Amino acid sequence: MMAGPVSVSTADPADAGNISIRVVVLPRKLEEQDSPSEIEDDPIDLVADEMLAESGASPIASYLERPKTGKLCVVFLVNGQRHDGLDNSFIVQQLGFKYLRKRMMIIIDVDGLRPEALGELIQGSRQGFYKGRVWEAIFGRVVATLKGDPDLQKLEEDAEAEVAELQAGDQKVKEALDTLIDAHHHYADHAIAGKGGEVGLEQAESALGAATPVPESLVSLLSPEHGQAADYPVLAVIPEASSCTLRPGIDRVLTVTSHPSSAWSALASLTSTVDPKVPELHVAEDRAAKSAAIRLLFDPPKDFDPSDYPVRTTLRFLARFNGQKEVRQLAIALTIKPHTPPPEPELLDEPTVLKVSTRQPVRLWLGSTDTHVRVRWNGKDDLTLGPSPRWVLKGGCVSTGRTGIATIFSQPRKGRFSLLVALPPDATVGEELRFEIIAAGPHGVSLTAAFDAVVSERPEPLQPEPRLISGFVPGGASRRPPYALRYITKDQWENGTCFGGENWGASDAAAYQEPTDKQPLTLLINQDMDSLEAFRKHLTARKLTENEVKSRLLKYTSHVAFHLYQMYQSAQSLVVTDDDESYRPPTPNEQRAEIHRVAMTLLKLMQVSR
Repeated sequence: MMAGPVSVSTADPADAGNISIRVVVLPRKLEEQDSPSEIEDDPIDLVADEMLAESGASPIASYLERPKTGKLCVVFLVNGQRHDGLDNSFIVQQLGFKYLRKRMMIIIDVDGLRPEALGELIQGSRQGFYKGRVWEAIFGRVVATLKGDPDLQKLEEDAEAEVAELQAGDQKVKEALDTLIDAHHHYADHAIAGKGGEVGLEQAESALGAATPVPESLVSLLSPEHGQAADYPVLAVIPEASSCTLRPGIDRVLTVTSHPSSAWSALASLTSTVDPKVPELHVAEDRAAKSAAIRLLFDPPKDFDPSDYPVRTTLRFLARFNGQKEVRQLAIALTIKPHTPPPEPELLDEPTVLKVSTRQPVRLWLGSTDTHVRVRWNGKDDLTLGPSPRWVLKGGCVSTGRTGIATIFSQPRKGRFSLLVALPPDATVGEELRFEIIAAGPHGVSLTAAFDAVVSERPEPLQPEPRLISGFVPGGASRRPPYALRYITKDQWENGTCFGGENWGASDAAAYQEPTDKQPLTLLINQDMDSLEAFRKHLTARKLTENEVKSRLLKYTSHVAFHLYQMYQSAQSLVVTDDDESYRPPTPNEQRAEIHRVAMTLLKLMQVSR
């Protein structure tokens, strides 16, 4: 619980009373939020302060009057009764906690206001609080108190990491197919020219060749201090970051897109490279209409030496856009290390240490946001709680003429708390102040800490923009043609994408679409083929484990897709001649029959295998 004074206006600094703020953050529901649908909940081009349309239940849904739409998760109480409320757009737009919006509730108790201030808030219309000076003062105080709170910021970072670690689609089929293609010497070492753009994410050495890197101009989203001005589009990552931490054995998902997002349709190729090489790091991709979900997994062997942590490398994405000469680059610094929780602090019933952990001199920023000064002690958290706490925290400015600066304390958590400092409107840049913090205990025992502060004006951050820099890209030719993997279901059988432009049937296993100017070679797998459906029922009837069922379906899909890939390459290598018509490409009916035989052979083999 945090409380603070409310000033009605800057012109009239008279205290209008106090408000108390309670913040409740519930844990996420693993059974609901670990599903892929949660990844697709947010639009790709979502801006930082844009309100999100909620669908489905959230951890706080059962506490809200309208749980499906997330209304009134910020409530204002008078004598314990709600008189007004805000939806989670306040949490997103004003506080900047996008990932906590479904799990966060804020309760503001205004009973501490003076009667005249309450009288202005509560009008006879019974339509909520009157949006006047007192409302604006309360609104500003809530924002100033919560926006920079380090505990909430830590929870927001943790929630962001949890969302970023959710799986956004199964890439095992693509990985298995790429392995089969690369292991097939005849086709892996000879490229077949295709017309379409590259869809499958590949290592840069595989897509661009393994020749010596060549110098080339690159365009990246950087600060204006770097390079020369360039034009959009550029590659960007969601959430925006220049570095990323990976945990061994745990997937981490990054969303790579273009800025502007409309340029994504002009993407001709997208490759990745890791420098220095980390053999245990696996990179997979799930391409969408306006982005690519990149899954990173560090899978160390059993004999991996823990002393080798942290492992540091740089993941680079290189992209070419149609109509753009320069390669677009996105560089992300990766740090790989296991999670080591900090040791629990030893907290005492009789604390002996009180100190300021924020680096001094503390910078007090001009503006409406309070400055949080981190403080630590070795006392138990409950020593300052309750109507008659054993220890009382006091703090304030001791500089001449500035003793009236408003300060409040946050609730201690594991020996850590914050002193919130609200600068008066007449503070000047460069003004030096001194503050003292006193923890008064029983029997006259007290602890004291002091810190120096200087009033500063927050500098405007330089906004990143497209910058032209010098760099290197791998040289060489493509080792294998690009492809896209798609699945066909029964409701799509009438779309005419089977061999020869025919519709699909219950016995059709797969087909491919040749590359065009706008798309690469497309491999189509029929998920609702009768024999495949019977095979699934056969596996479940045998009471096989879920992992075994997934493994066999993975083998079937990847091998059928690989045979389609070979069928396309074989058809491209056969040319009709006048001398020998035996070297003609197969007809659509022949291809249809061939892939059916292959699929049935695979299903039969896996049915009898143990």
